[in-house]
Amino acid sequence: MRKTVLALAAALTLVGVACGNQGSSQPSTPPATTQPPATTSPPATSPPASPTAAACIDQTAQPQITLTMVDFAFQPNCIKATTQQTISITNNGKAVHTFTIPSAPGIDVTVAPGTPFNGEALGLAPGTYQFICRFHFQSQGMVGQLQIVAAA
Repeated sequence: MRKTVLALAAALTLVGVACGNQGSSQPSTPPATTQPPATTSPPATSPPASPTAAACIDQTAQPQITLTMVDFAFQPNCIKATTQQTISITNNGKAVHTFTIPSAPGIDVTVAPGTPFNGEALGLAPGTYQFICRFHFQSQGMVGQLQIVAAA
């Protein structure tokens, strides 16, 4: 009988060890881990697409390109012009805006409300250029397109 009790005690000890070290201070299941709350970042924004060529206003016959800023828009927002034209910009809105061509270093003009900007030649080669208001192109979509063609 004593052998049976010892065998049973040994068997129970082995079962206890195999089932998770119940005599140990270590828990049999791993502790739950807490993860920091997921952070969400705002989606990346990019400037709105420029207008299509069909929507461009042809100003090639005029001596000067005319552009108006009204609140948070350029009017017109797409202009076809020649390499020799100068530009006239008027800000009829309430906020300060810029006329900036990111791909043409040096073309970055700040225009205050009610203050015209006149007579500057852009000096651009033929091509298509995006112009923006640096202050409002992402938040308000203030963007346009300038198509420069060779002078006739």
